[in-house]
Amino acid sequence: MENTNKPSLIQTTLTWGLITGFAGVVYSLILYFAGLSLNKPAGYAGMIITIAGIYLGIKAFRDQSLGGYISYGRALGTGVLISLFASIIGTIFMIVLYTYIDPELITRSLQESQDKMAERGMAEDQIEAAMEMSKKLFVPMVGIMGILMGVFLGFVISLIVSIFLKKEGDAFNNDMASVK
Repeated sequence: MENTNKPSLIQTTLTWGLITGFAGVVYSLILYFAGLSLNKPAGYAGMIITIAGIYLGIKAFRDQSLGGYISYGRALGTGVLISLFASIIGTIFMIVLYTYIDPELITRSLQESQDKMAERGMAEDQIEAAMEMSKKLFVPMVGIMGILMGVFLGFVISLIVSIFLKKEGDAFNNDMASVK
């Protein structure tokens, strides 16, 4: 008798989302301890973790659950779910980092934003009003934008990765194999 204990879509995406999310947290901690938390290029380098997690997760789902075949749409959906779970983990970590581990990061981040506004020639009263609003909404916005941007980025990455991982088989044989 054939083993039918194949991982489901949710099992696979949750597993790879957690792996990707925790790898991102480890990378963020490395940046934090190196004093590079607000360094943009170092942050962009962390996208390699997201790309690898989505790629490996889609590939695992295709090979372990779908017999080596996956449509473009299903691969895209799988990648988006992986990025959703990874984004939730990463966002929870960022909220803990900004709220409990190092609240001073909020001040440094807001100061960086204030300097950029001044460089663009904004009036001092506009900058001050923006900073007051930003202080109040910083942590909730980290939560909302962390998940939204993470899923959007995961969607874009999945659009590309799915091109390489899609593997359409003979529809008749695929359907007949599921009947056996």
